Amino acid sequence: MQLNCRGFWNNRHLISEAIHSIDPDIVLLNHTGLPPKPLKLYGYNTRYTVGTVYDGIAVMVKNTTKHLHITDWSSEHFLATKIHTQHGQFLVATTDARPNTGLPLNSLTNLFNNTDIPVYILADLNAVHTAFRHNSNNRHG
Repeated sequence: MQLNCRGFWNNRHLISEAIHSIDPDIVLLNHTGLPPKPLKLYGYNTRYTVGTVYDGIAVMVKNTTKHLHITDWSSEHFLATKIHTQHGQFLVATTDARPNTGLPLNSLTNLFNNTDIPVYILADLNAVHTAFRHNSNNRHG
């Protein structure tokens, strides 16, 4: 499950209710913002980035699911977790690529160059970038 929490963060109980009603094994959150109060749910192991009101991301995995949060990324706005299942392993990753921050290309390149298992990226990739075959980048600064 992937959720964009922007606009709901002050009502975190609604996000919690939505997650518990669906009961997913993995939750990827964007726009979690406003530390030090990250969303934590009973039964989930959470890894999050420290954000502001408009950013921050999190990966939540059920405690009953074997997993490993990978923490050595060059971008502070990129998270990935290795999931172990009876059918094999895979990686889930998320990022928030806002126009003024650009894409975490070093982290993405590192991810794809150093794994031979499937990778699923669920992210807020609204930045215009040549990596997506645009003619320009809308990165500021």
